[in-house]
Amino acid sequence: MRARNEESGFVLICVIWVVALLTVITMGFNHRARLDRKAAVYSLDRDLAMAQARGAVQRGMVEVRNKYLKDLLDPNQVFSTHLGQDWARETNLLQDGEYFLPQENFDNDGVWFYIEDMERRFNVNQPRDIFEHLPQISTGALRNIHHRLGFGGKEVLLVRQPFQAVEEVRFIRGISEEDWKGDDDKPGLRTILTTEGSGFININTAAEEVLMSIPNFSQKIVDRVLGFRAGGDGVLNTPDDRGFRDIEDVLKTLAIEGRSAEAIKRYCTCNSNYFKITGVATRRQGKVRAQCAAVIRLDTDFNYPPQLISWEETPLGA
Repeated sequence: MRARNEESGFVLICVIWVVALLTVITMGFNHRARLDRKAAVYSLDRDLAMAQARGAVQRGMVEVRNKYLKDLLDPNQVFSTHLGQDWARETNLLQDGEYFLPQENFDNDGVWFYIEDMERRFNVNQPRDIFEHLPQISTGALRNIHHRLGFGGKEVLLVRQPFQAVEEVRFIRGISEEDWKGDDDKPGLRTILTTEGSGFININTAAEEVLMSIPNFSQKIVDRVLGFRAGGDGVLNTPDDRGFRDIEDVLKTLAIEGRSAEAIKRYCTCNSNYFKITGVATRRQGKVRAQCAAVIRLDTDFNYPPQLISWEETPLGA
């Protein structure tokens, strides 16, 4: 009798352990299923956000291409690029254009595109003599930049390596951290350089620190340029901003003469063909974000579409 009781007790203990083990396994499967479901939902939201960011870039490309068509309607704006034009306005596609189905929940989310003129800065891949006048670039650093770009002898041209990103300049021998970041007395290279463009600076879109870096440009000249560009409200980067039609218009409107006039003719332009379009999309109240960016070059022949220079996608995560 005692043996039977001991055997029954052993069986009961085994059953309890089996039930406990199955419970743990079941809970593990449930936890894994919940994690897989969350991962699937996140992956779907991330893909949807990236698709929206891509769509925003495509919409921005249309806006840039239409720029020339709009300019043709206004003879004063033909072949002029300035910040008072429609392309320069940041656009939220959730609020403008009926691009998305209304049944989707976009509360506290957005899909934006904004367009940046790449010729508002100095193109490091086109180091004209203006680079010799930049205090942030020493003679040794300029020589190293020329060597990398293949300016020199035939032997050097075989290993030409254009800069793909402005950040690469920081690692050129002779460029210090101060040169890169700048200080109160001079702007940093990171704020005045780009890797795309014709090599001329668009005087209609260049920031104050870029204009101040042009040889023979005084603060007085820069203030006059920015004052004209600001338009009637006196505030830059607003819809009433104005732009110069061409270089002769700059010299005539601002009555600039002498060495400053020569610098404008030598280094500046009033039109741009290179633009960077950035699309950003968020979902789940900003918890999931994605960013897409493209650099394009406009063809002056309206029959040809913009040339795609680069395309970059960045899921910004949750």
